Amino acid sequence: MKCPNADKLSQVHDQLLSNEEMEQLQAHVNNCASCQVVIELFEGETDFMKETLQTPTLPNEFAGHVLEQLTPYKPLKRRKSYWKRALLSAAGVALAFGVTVAVSPSFAQLIGGIFSTDSVDEGLQMAMDAGLVERVDLSVVDKGITLKVEDVMVDSSRLVISYQILNSSGKVLDPYFDMQDKDNHIFLVDAQGNELEPSISSWGRTDEDYGLLQYSLREGIDVEKFTVQVRLHELARKKGMWHLDIPIELSEITKLTTKVALNDATFEHEGVTVTLQEAQYAPSSNELIYTTSFTNETRTELQEKRDALTEQYGEQFNPLTTGVGYYIENQSGERVAANNIFTVDRGHSVSNGTLQSLGSRTDIVGQSLSIDSFVPRKENDQLTFVLEGIYKTIQLDYAVSFQPDKIENESPSFDYGGNYLTIKSIEKETDYSLRKSWLPIQKDSYVVIVLEGSREAMADDLENWVLQDDKGNSYMAYRSGGTSDNIDEHGRFLMTVELRVYGVEKITDTMTLHLTQVNRYEQLTEPWRVPLYQ
Repeated sequence: MKCPNADKLSQVHDQLLSNEEMEQLQAHVNNCASCQVVIELFEGETDFMKETLQTPTLPNEFAGHVLEQLTPYKPLKRRKSYWKRALLSAAGVALAFGVTVAVSPSFAQLIGGIFSTDSVDEGLQMAMDAGLVERVDLSVVDKGITLKVEDVMVDSSRLVISYQILNSSGKVLDPYFDMQDKDNHIFLVDAQGNELEPSISSWGRTDEDYGLLQYSLREGIDVEKFTVQVRLHELARKKGMWHLDIPIELSEITKLTTKVALNDATFEHEGVTVTLQEAQYAPSSNELIYTTSFTNETRTELQEKRDALTEQYGEQFNPLTTGVGYYIENQSGERVAANNIFTVDRGHSVSNGTLQSLGSRTDIVGQSLSIDSFVPRKENDQLTFVLEGIYKTIQLDYAVSFQPDKIENESPSFDYGGNYLTIKSIEKETDYSLRKSWLPIQKDSYVVIVLEGSREAMADDLENWVLQDDKGNSYMAYRSGGTSDNIDEHGRFLMTVELRVYGVEKITDTMTLHLTQVNRYEQLTEPWRVPLYQ
């Protein structure tokens, strides 16, 4: 049964319908969470009026004092009518009786959903204000677990779905579910049932235990209507069947989008080529689409070095990569967004005004296609892309030998590419973990090497390490750690690097760390500027 409108629900609450109609509608309300919410709003309104009418007479100036502090209510666009009706009714009562009404956070969340809170990015909040968020309230229950899809935001740049997972008592559970599980799938299909392929999808969690499914619609979606098919068979560690279909329509929404072709504007610096393809301005985000890649000469040189290192150490290395550091400014010269930019008070690059940076590698080694999203522009803003620098992989073999049993007293130090590090410790550790196997306990042994020191602001990122013992055995090292914004006596930023090395049978008398790959930032002497408007 389709949900009745607000007027009909108001008549249900006031018991103004015939017995037959009351019975029919009450049966629907008892099984419909959305209608129950509306009935509760009407009940709250009635209680409010009763309490207000019993309130003693207030001074004449009281109403004026309260009205001066009230912010006029601005109704949201494209919300379902019963939300607007209920809120306007409550607001009207407040003004009529001159009583201050404090709307609780839970009530605000009820009206606007998670997209009206600070738990989502600013672009989604702006899309909410623009009326692009639809309350769908779809749910499916199995094995005592409810999957509830609450709101959907869609424009031509992205699709975002908010949902919750609840137990039989209505308690909100962790919204995570394993998309790598072969039984869990979410498809986007057209009217003919053909599966669509959005360029990139992602998953996130909010502070209020909502899950967010997000799809970039920039590539792979060229239809006006499609359906999100949710097909989950494991949820909250239970096997079951949670199937939902969410219809999506883009025909009207695409009219709110402006695209600016950048005609493959190209810039080359230090063996890296940057090509700008398109800028798009949609209600929930600004987007910049571009590619970065090595020049043919640089790519050949790097691959030859990589082949030599692989032959020497027999290990796999991180992919060869390229990237950019840039900002976007408006016609007044103000920076409205920045991506991978260095500042004087940070020990690492920063991004401001960004919503999401999505990238995918192409078939060409070292080339990537990037879609960077930013907070939507102000109307009539004329934005300009300003390239400050480029990032690129460097292959090398920088070696540091040390004697593990003498580290405590000698602490070998070295510096490379603006990094100043000291080897502080090397220890063998063991972890035990559970797994689905006839041997449920898994034992993992590895060596941990800790390096401490500092780095300059634009120093190389030390990416790939290989540990070699005095027998000539080589082992890939996996790096973790980071850079602090605190500085040392030399004005450099403090940093810690932890290397975890698997497969080492014994820590030998002499060991050697080989730094085999870094990511280097090359700053331009003169920024490259490209207008992002027609």
